[in-house]
Amino acid sequence: MKLFMSAVAAAALLVGVSVGGSAEAQKTLLYLTGDVPFTLDPDGKGSTHNASQTAWVNLQEPLIDYAVAGINDEGVTLLDYTKFTPKLAESWTWDAEKLTWTFKLRQGVKGCGGTTFDADDVLYTFARGKSVSGAAPVAWFLSNFASIANFSPAVFGARAAAAKAKAAGEPAPSPDARVLGSEVTKIDDYTVQFQLDAPNKMILPMLTIFGLYVWDSETMLANATEDDPWSHKYT
Repeated sequence: MKLFMSAVAAAALLVGVSVGGSAEAQKTLLYLTGDVPFTLDPDGKGSTHNASQTAWVNLQEPLIDYAVAGINDEGVTLLDYTKFTPKLAESWTWDAEKLTWTFKLRQGVKGCGGTTFDADDVLYTFARGKSVSGAAPVAWFLSNFASIANFSPAVFGARAAAAKAKAAGEPAPSPDARVLGSEVTKIDDYTVQFQLDAPNKMILPMLTIFGLYVWDSETMLANATEDDPWSHKYT
């Protein structure tokens, strides 16, 4: 799971900053890009910025992705848009009667700072999306398009209430998975379940898109503030 060690470290990787010939430099990934990412937050300003999107797919992982079809003569990796391959999820099943998708998560995955990937990271990711607290509610839109339960326009009413509370000097809402109800639930540490409002084959394609790449919840919460509980300023 390619996640942030710190905002500075991530920025250094993206713009190709090196630290000379030291032993530490030998551990530095030199990444060349045509432009500096505008943001490392898909729900932030500049979510359509190409360099930012390139950053996300190099720093984070999705639950699933499209299978690789091959490489063309120019060295470009081609995808098979009819097949999905495991990433942070190793398997998934659909229950048509209950309208639920169940994902078994990979074990032993570590973040850059040594954190362990588990179901809590998935819950945090979707709770953050449902909070519509960023400048661009990309994660909410993808979840809504996939018919994930309770990702409806009603959440924007809660956002307005939070803004009103902030203007009145009241505390911001708590940044945890409890903003979620039955829409995304933790079955155990390595199993999560998604509740849909209706059958929708678009959920799997939506999970391949950067807006629903999984956050390292421990790192994000460690960089949250009372004024910015979902760590938009950090990213």
